[in-house]
Amino acid sequence: MVLSAHDHVIAPLQGRWRPYVCTIPAVAALSYPVALLALNRSFGLVGSAHEPGEWLLGAVTVGGSLILCYGVPVVGFVIAYQLGWSADRSLSRVGRITAHLAVASPPLFTLIGVAFYIAGVTNGDYVLWAIIWIAAAILIFTRSQANEAAERESHRVLSPALRTAHGISAVIILAIFLAPHIANHLTAIWNIDVHKMVLQTLRHVYRTDTVQPLLVTLFIFQIASGLALWGVRMRVKADLFATLQTTAGMYLALYIVSHIIAVFVLGRMVMKVDTDFLFASGAPTGLLHDAWNVRLIPHYSLAVWALFIHLACGLRGALLSHGVSITTASSVAWPIIGVGAAVAATIILSMCGLHVSPWITP
Repeated sequence: MVLSAHDHVIAPLQGRWRPYVCTIPAVAALSYPVALLALNRSFGLVGSAHEPGEWLLGAVTVGGSLILCYGVPVVGFVIAYQLGWSADRSLSRVGRITAHLAVASPPLFTLIGVAFYIAGVTNGDYVLWAIIWIAAAILIFTRSQANEAAERESHRVLSPALRTAHGISAVIILAIFLAPHIANHLTAIWNIDVHKMVLQTLRHVYRTDTVQPLLVTLFIFQIASGLALWGVRMRVKADLFATLQTTAGMYLALYIVSHIIAVFVLGRMVMKVDTDFLFASGAPTGLLHDAWNVRLIPHYSLAVWALFIHLACGLRGALLSHGVSITTASSVAWPIIGVGAAVAATIILSMCGLHVSPWITP
């Protein structure tokens, strides 16, 4: 019998290698802080290079470190997709959930880092990170070895009302805040002053005493409703788009929590600074040459892309529910995902200090 390429990947998940395969995301996530440290050191090599050979070595190490950093979410996604595609009840659901969390390593590590920074505990984030993922690996391994085939699955279904409310809330947030906010961040690729001028204008809209509490409330609802829908999705079979949607959703949930705490608690209450572009980009040190700030590179870039992915998958699902063919719905989703990648790359390049025009003000 000839197996397809997909079957060759699935096969280890159904055999004796299953426990080892299911622990891969946890092991990858465990190495994430090391990859970030390597990225920070590699930027240092580029910055201190005086000879072409030194610069080339630094550039190669930057590339390798970026692959390691972004490779953690990629590994998590691949395993999440394979586990979701197989929908084998003998596979550990813990492994599938952990794979989603591994995809969200950037915002999760940043969230933990912000919490320890506020608490004034040095390197506590590294210690807790190691404890979390070592424990996760042990749990996944032991659960994967257990016979879960006999477990009774609750036949929960996705609530149409909750999905509708989740979608309406997302549209409101997108219209009032996210669309102009992302567009504003794109202006920073020109220069920071243009970004500031646009920001000050937009703040008259979404920082009012009425709109800002509404946005925070809607974001909290998005997280709560999204996690409820995500929990149901973890019990059913998932294709590529379903896994893209759930992994992006988990990423965004953790990112929103991290961002709200960073802005409202760390920035406004603890540091008492303006939470503008300079705050987000780690000024005055920047993102590249600070061992803490470097974690914000994958954190921000993947958040923007995850937003486009989640929206694209949601739109595709809505189109399918209204009788649009799979081919047409997918042809709408893929360009949105592609545009999201370009937007994310543009924004993170500006946050790393790349600007087309010099600043207007000295």
